[in-house]
Amino acid sequence: MKIVVYTSNIDGFDKPLATPNVVQLNNKIDFIDPRKENRKYKILSHLYFDCDVSIYMDANIELIDTPQQIVEKHLGNADIAVHEHPHRQCIYAEAHAVVSLQKEDQAIIDQQISFYKSQGYPANNRLFECGFIIRRHNHKTEAFNEAWFAQVCRFSKRDQLSFPYVLSLSPTLSVRYIPGNIRNQTFINFNKHQIR
Repeated sequence: MKIVVYTSNIDGFDKPLATPNVVQLNNKIDFIDPRKENRKYKILSHLYFDCDVSIYMDANIELIDTPQQIVEKHLGNADIAVHEHPHRQCIYAEAHAVVSLQKEDQAIIDQQISFYKSQGYPANNRLFECGFIIRRHNHKTEAFNEAWFAQVCRFSKRDQLSFPYVLSLSPTLSVRYIPGNIRNQTFINFNKHQIR
């Protein structure tokens, strides 16, 4: 099994960590907003790697276990593995938090949330923390990636808002939820974001 571990650190959001064998993607700049640029690499893993499984991690995360151990334990036979959000379980509550913390423009959040409500997306339908994602590279995850990135391009760069919505449109995609959150794991180290 070929596994690629990668990250993206556009515009020096994090102080780079000396993690061996991790591919850094920061090549072509398509977006004015560096966070949207990061999302391109983060979400569209199938465009950049010819592999069986990829592990995306934010640049402030370091692996402790080997990629093989992580895939075997946390992905198993699923298509994708991700942590649930440590504080909230609803995209609508997350949208309110994002605006309150001034992490995104309210107008774009309002548009996104209005759209999801118009599509009948329910409240309290899980929320995910997308700083560490394990994906099996197959047609199902490629379709999911493309649909997820389309939402990020159309709406907010806060990708955890669109992840659950797109997941609800992907009934054949098998998902495993990694117990705990990325801040309290034994197989990775999480460091606070450190802007250079």
